[in-house]
Amino acid sequence: MGLFSWLVIRTASAFGLLPHQRVRRYKVTLFGEALGTFTLPIGDHMEKPDAFIRPVLTPPFRIEFGEDSYYYWAEPDPDGGHKTVEFHPPTPELREEAARFYNTANGLIAPGRPDPARQQPLPTRSLEEVQLIRAILDHRDTDRPYLDYAAWLSAKGDPYGDFIRLTLGIAALPEGDERRGRLEERVGKIVAKYGPRWALPLAKIGIYPGVYIGGYDGYFPTIFHGPKGVIEELDIERDALVFPANAPRLFHAAPFLQKLKVAHGDLTVGEFAAIPQFAQLESLSLSVAGGTAEDVRRFSESPHLSGVRELGLSGCRIGPEGVEHLARAEWLAGVHSLDLGSNALGDDGVAALAGTPNIANLTTLDLRYNGLTDRGLIALCRSPHLARLEVLNLESNEFTAESVRTLVTAPFAQTLTSLNLSSTQLGADALTVLATGAFPALTALEISYCTTSDEGVRAVVTAPFFRAIEVFRANSSGAGDATATALAAHGFVQLRELELANNAISDAGVEVVARSKAVTKLTTLKLNDNPFRAAGTSAVAAADMPLLEHLDLCRVACGPEGARALAAAPHFKSLKQLWISEENVGVAGREALLRRFKDDVVTFMS
Repeated sequence: MGLFSWLVIRTASAFGLLPHQRVRRYKVTLFGEALGTFTLPIGDHMEKPDAFIRPVLTPPFRIEFGEDSYYYWAEPDPDGGHKTVEFHPPTPELREEAARFYNTANGLIAPGRPDPARQQPLPTRSLEEVQLIRAILDHRDTDRPYLDYAAWLSAKGDPYGDFIRLTLGIAALPEGDERRGRLEERVGKIVAKYGPRWALPLAKIGIYPGVYIGGYDGYFPTIFHGPKGVIEELDIERDALVFPANAPRLFHAAPFLQKLKVAHGDLTVGEFAAIPQFAQLESLSLSVAGGTAEDVRRFSESPHLSGVRELGLSGCRIGPEGVEHLARAEWLAGVHSLDLGSNALGDDGVAALAGTPNIANLTTLDLRYNGLTDRGLIALCRSPHLARLEVLNLESNEFTAESVRTLVTAPFAQTLTSLNLSSTQLGADALTVLATGAFPALTALEISYCTTSDEGVRAVVTAPFFRAIEVFRANSSGAGDATATALAAHGFVQLRELELANNAISDAGVEVVARSKAVTKLTTLKLNDNPFRAAGTSAVAAADMPLLEHLDLCRVACGPEGARALAAAPHFKSLKQLWISEENVGVAGREALLRRFKDDVVTFMS
């Protein structure tokens, strides 16, 4: 279950929005198509709730939560808008009826099994339209082919052409431009009138056009349409009815799709090997069931992935045998970003990956949570095929100083811009070795949750390459006042984001950093769960950080005095989020913070 589904259920349950519902029989129609007669919640929003015929704008969608099922769908509202209806059937009879409504409306024999007799053939496109679509797919970086397609649609009397043209016009105007507001108003009227029909092809394969969270009606027919007026990105969860049977319908409904994410625990990577429309994708992310090495082989031999430049296979449990098949995939040579996190690759799997020339174009490699040890990291660092690597995520593996020595001399040490070593069990000796590296391009470094100490973090902070670091995360790393002093000693640096949560930094450490030039460019500062108090908080409030947008001081004993200092901070004019513990500021501190920043900025945490 995704975050959206969880929010629907949790929020609805928490606020009592799912009582025993009054029901009655309705004949349901979908844009004039009779779906059947069903027992449904009484439509109090309807102009005539007792009317026998009940029109809907989408088939029902279902969320399963344990043994419960929740259903929701969109309907027209008499005021001209839209209404999302939710149904949580409370009895076995109503649960059976809701399931019948769901299966019938979605053309299913049973959940997830399309009924061939009810599958209408896909509408055909003219050769001219196909050529216009192909021109967009081949030239996404310019507006001209989109405008040509829009003109063709408008000439045929299709209002979608005006929608595309106006949307492109909005994207070309700056925020605040009065012309933008006028265009947005015109687009809103077009969407209100025609949007539900545009959304219907996706709705018919289980992709809900909007969000619905505990009574918040979020039916937005064009929610998936991007700044060019067409759908180019989609995230699909298991509650949808797309794969494997409805892939052609997905790409017919979204012919310009180039970025696709799929989360489905009942499918394997092998089931995505034979989808010819994947040839138009530039980005593909699959979070699916493990399957077998044979499934990975089928996927790796797919002839439809040559256009993919970003590939995510996180959590697919590929294993060392599976990654050997992946390493032999010819299309892998075109991939620039590869996410293999949480796949149980082990050292043997990473060694197989490191040995293939098909990874020569990789600039981003994610190997978090793969059970790697020194042997795997050394194999990776000695690969002759990773000279272009810029981003490397090794989080939650286990290394020592031995493999870090190889890391600092790896060919890609010269090109790395981002390195994540969080939760890799690195000790002070390993971080001291890391500090000897040159890393001339490095701008982001994460060493949180390592088994280190103030000595190890201080070694990194004093490294020559640290002066160019823009993002530094060392939460729960044993950093103390000595690290803070070393950071302050740099003077002006490039730091934009600094996270030192849950360390041993006292008032003295915070004061020396806050008064230094090292923090003047910060947009994010997280010092939560440190032992400093009001004096340190007051120093943060007085710091010269005019760009600061995010500040986390949760579970810091700042007291009312520190809260008042924050409320009077002279430089916090850009602050967008402040997290602070309510019990540590008192009533007076809370009121002072709310007067200065309002509740859309301040979040009081426990």
